[in-house]
Amino acid sequence: MRCIIRVLILLFLSSAWVTENALKSENIRIVKDGPSAATTLQETAPDAKVGFIIAAVLGYCIYKIMTIAARRKLESSAEPNDTNEISDVVDSDNYKLILVIRTDLKMGKGKVAAQCAHAAVAAYKAVTKYPKVLQAWEECGQAKITLKVDSENALVEIARQARTVGLLANTIQDAGRTQIKSGSKTVCAIGPGPADLIDQVTELSIHILKDNQA
Repeated sequence: MRCIIRVLILLFLSSAWVTENALKSENIRIVKDGPSAATTLQETAPDAKVGFIIAAVLGYCIYKIMTIAARRKLESSAEPNDTNEISDVVDSDNYKLILVIRTDLKMGKGKVAAQCAHAAVAAYKAVTKYPKVLQAWEECGQAKITLKVDSENALVEIARQARTVGLLANTIQDAGRTQIKSGSKTVCAIGPGPADLIDQVTELSIHILKDNQA
């Protein structure tokens, strides 16, 4: 991508330089030759216009490429950012997905629902890489449970503990279009995974948070 942008910039600068020199040369010839240069100017003017059009088109292409690159970078930073590899071995008969919601952001009910939907979709996309785990969760009725925490630190801690024991963890960062600031971590989806393992993570995280607050 960087090489393409550099090439386009060079082409743009070259076209602009050619156009500028063409216009300068025509101005000089008009001054030197007087009225007799009118015919020559009419013949060469289209070349200068073509050069200007090429420079304008290349400039627009550069702008669009840089805009798309910046947008992709922003989108990637807004996607779930902490998934990890897990085992596809099914060793439990009870699988579930939990959605941990931050209450300190004071999100409205609709906002919370939307963020939970984002997290659930992210979790589903992640678990499709592990067909056996996905099948086990589906056979359990795709159980989904919501929990709440009162800070970003608590949300991050639960996600960290989940990844430590080999569970999927997807934290949603809001785009900031409504209610809360851009980049705010709103909901963390833990799983789908074995229910007993998920319960261990949530209980351990709660104990750690209480000890830190004491």
